[in-house]
Amino acid sequence: IGLAAIGLSSDSLALVNRAREEAAEFRYQYGYDISVDLLGRRLANINQVSTQQAAMRPLGVSSILVGIDRTDQGIPEPKIYK
Repeated sequence: IGLAAIGLSSDSLALVNRAREEAAEFRYQYGYDISVDLLGRRLANINQVSTQQAAMRPLGVSSILVGIDRTDQGIPEPKIYK
């Protein structure tokens, strides 16, 4: 999975580190790599929480996730999420 981020450099670094943590935790818990779809949803949910709380500042970064997921038939399929 690749992640391209544009915006504030410190926020981009925080987002990339969080994505790495989520992927590593998923691999540790379930024994296989996280899908691009699930990682994108997890990051979106985490970032959405910061927009709903007054004490937290939303991240000033826009990101794109790219990777290859397998379909139900096992066929590799490229995915991109903004």
